Amino acid sequence: MATSSNQFRYSEFITASHKKRRKHKPRSTAEALQRVRSEFDNSESAWFTQAKCLILDALAASQITSPAVVCLGLGSPSSSRDAVAQLGFLLQLCHCCNISPEKVSLYDPVFTEADKELFVAYKFDVLSENRNGDYPAEGPTLFFMPHCDLSLYENILRANWTPQRLARLLLVANNFSDYSQNKSRRELEEHAPCLLRIALSRISSLPFLSVIGPILASHIIPASISWPTAFNNTSVQFVPWDAIPEPTWFTELAKVTVTSGDGDHSPAA
Repeated sequence: MATSSNQFRYSEFITASHKKRRKHKPRSTAEALQRVRSEFDNSESAWFTQAKCLILDALAASQITSPAVVCLGLGSPSSSRDAVAQLGFLLQLCHCCNISPEKVSLYDPVFTEADKELFVAYKFDVLSENRNGDYPAEGPTLFFMPHCDLSLYENILRANWTPQRLARLLLVANNFSDYSQNKSRRELEEHAPCLLRIALSRISSLPFLSVIGPILASHIIPASISWPTAFNNTSVQFVPWDAIPEPTWFTELAKVTVTSGDGDHSPAA
């Protein structure tokens, strides 16, 4: 029997073979990290240079040299694009500032075993204990902690609430002044009195200036086009030696209890 043209076309259609689409192999975290670092050297070079200069200028102004680095609340690079970007930034910063990787400590309870293996490969010190922000600075220390919880910032400040220790700190963190605008003074007095005081206190004079100015020096890192959510609302902050208050200023605060740990994240809102 002759085959109809319709049957022929149908038979021709169902016997045609199709090539399977190739699935792209997921990029490893190490590869993603290297790509980020390359972007900072190329398309994002102007942004990274500006951000790096803000930190270098702050280190010079605060007379901090060869600091230790404590990185808290990074998130898991294995699962977070922003964590990869922030880690790439930190690696590039340490390279530019000649900070030895052995001086870099990290903690976040969400770190996976793969994350820890990556850090060890870079010779970073992976901390095993959640100290709830209790990190007294025994020497010059850069705290790298974008987008952490308010209570973690408070605990960092409280652990260093002396003239000597406060002058050793440089923080890459949420802009502290924003909290005074987004939260009530009563809430901050109850839960973050150190941050409130350091963000709002002003001095009547400086040896080299005759103007009233804030105690806290804060320089906002500009927005990144490639990584808009990784570095938004992030500032480089420190208290200059010339602005360190008298010791009595540090002893007037009542004790408060804060329980959040080293891995909490939140915007300044």
